Amino acid sequence: MSFANFKISTKLAIAFAVIILVSTISSLFVYRSLDRISRAADANSHSQDVSNFASDMLDGMIDQQSSLRGYLARGKDRYVDEYNAAKQRFIKAANKFREATLLDDQRAAVDQVVADVQNWQTNSAERQIEFARNPATREQAIALGGSITLDTPRALIDKIQDRQAAIIAERTQNRLDADANARTIMIIGGILAASAAVGFGLVLLRSIATPVRAMTDAMVRLAKGDKSVEVPAMGRGDEIGSMANAVLRFKEAAVEQERLEAEATANRREQESLRTRQAEIDNAKAEDLRSFVHMVDAGFAALSEGDLTVRMDTPVAAEFEPIRARFNDSVEKLEEAVGSVVAGIGAINTGLAEIRTASTDLAQRTEQQAASLEETVAALGEVAAGVNQTAEGAGEARNTAEKAGQNAQRGGKVVADAVAAMAEIEKSSEQINQIISVIDEIAFQTNLLALNAGVEAARAGEAGKGFAVVAQEVRALAQRSAEAAKEIKGLISTSSDQVGNGVDLVRASGRALEEIVAQVTDMGQVIAQIAASTKQQSVGLQEVSTAADNMDKVTQTNAAMVEQTTAAARTMSDETEALAKRVAMFRTRASKQQTSAAPKTGRAAGPVVQMRQTGNTQTKARAEAESWAEF
Repeated sequence: MSFANFKISTKLAIAFAVIILVSTISSLFVYRSLDRISRAADANSHSQDVSNFASDMLDGMIDQQSSLRGYLARGKDRYVDEYNAAKQRFIKAANKFREATLLDDQRAAVDQVVADVQNWQTNSAERQIEFARNPATREQAIALGGSITLDTPRALIDKIQDRQAAIIAERTQNRLDADANARTIMIIGGILAASAAVGFGLVLLRSIATPVRAMTDAMVRLAKGDKSVEVPAMGRGDEIGSMANAVLRFKEAAVEQERLEAEATANRREQESLRTRQAEIDNAKAEDLRSFVHMVDAGFAALSEGDLTVRMDTPVAAEFEPIRARFNDSVEKLEEAVGSVVAGIGAINTGLAEIRTASTDLAQRTEQQAASLEETVAALGEVAAGVNQTAEGAGEARNTAEKAGQNAQRGGKVVADAVAAMAEIEKSSEQINQIISVIDEIAFQTNLLALNAGVEAARAGEAGKGFAVVAQEVRALAQRSAEAAKEIKGLISTSSDQVGNGVDLVRASGRALEEIVAQVTDMGQVIAQIAASTKQQSVGLQEVSTAADNMDKVTQTNAAMVEQTTAAARTMSDETEALAKRVAMFRTRASKQQTSAAPKTGRAAGPVVQMRQTGNTQTKARAEAESWAEF
């Protein structure tokens, strides 16, 4: 299969695929070179960091030595602090170097450097600092300075830095070589891509643009009507070959169109003759239709004037015959319906007149009943108010009786307390009598002793005169005590008699108060019963008043509904009369033979019985019952 028979999309795909392939290959080589450059730069950066860590270690060693010399020379403590700080920087740099380096020999070399420095710190530097703190041993500290040196660690660090510098130089050269290779590949790839683009452009121009231009010329000639044109690019397998086949079909279709136009001209002549014959048939049908429409118009004109006796009796065309039959049937049914309506309107008017009369009568009676119920509700309200006042008075009397009973009970309690106090006084009087008796006995014994003392004093003679005087005084005192005790005993006896009388009087008062309390309690119970009965009567009257009020509302509602019914009946009567007037315009065969009947008048409303209000509710209920029975 030649390249010319490929699809245009395939040709374009091949051309772009070659160009893209060349560009991709050159891009891959460039990418590899750039990747080498990037990795070399990263490695150099890492090696430079490792070299910097080694330099930091060396700086830490030098700073330690400098701080030690400063302390030995001047003896200031700040040099010790600088020494310790340099020591920490050295350890930190050594740890970073171990983590960063990728070479085991360098890691081992750093371990050796750290060991040598720690040996110098322990056995030389720190001992010198300790000796230098004491002025007596300062010379000894200076003498220790040359015992251990840092030459070996410095040499190892220099070796490490030289190794890192060599690695960085080698990688830098590799990066420069990769950069040169990338530039060369980019130039070669650009030249190859441009060559491929130019070559495929020429091939596509010959295989696509030239045939398309020839095909365009052929299509223009064919559009102008030149059906003898030769279609180029026939037999190709690409889209241009498909276009050639399509143009060939257009050419064949144009030839076929000329043949069809000739046949169409012949067919048009035949259609003209057929249309002429059909027009004659249509004119005849139109005449039948006009006649039928005129007949229908006349029938509907008669219906619009109310004449229901109209009929379509003239025969019509066969296709209109069902319509004529349905029209006649519909008018006949309409005539029957209107006749029924005319016949029923009179009966409706008569019934509505009777309903309106009865509704008016019922409205008047309902209004009278509502007025009577309203007066009854007012009277019941007054009675309920009086009963409520009576209930309130009974309640107040009950409260007063309860308070009087409580006061009487408190008085009885006071009397009981007084009786108890009198009993205690009587008991105390008896105890005082006993004490007086003891005092009287003591006075008697004292008098007897004083008498014996006087006798003994008389026997003693002159020696007992003083004692006799004392005995005489004691005897006189005993006699006065006996007389006072006798008088007190008499007074207490009199008081006991009076206390006994007071106790009897207080007990009598207590019994009287108990009777008063009992009577007041009974009176309070009677008043409470009266108050309860009055309250029940008030509640009952309130319920009766509420029921009467509800009856009043219901009666007023009924009156309003009756008024609405009367108004509705009046409105319905007016509408019925209007309907009768509208229906009267229709003429039927029955209306020609019958005359309209006169409407019946409704019966007159019965007299309204006036309800007389009295104080007796039974009489009022009986009057209402008689009024409703008459209604």
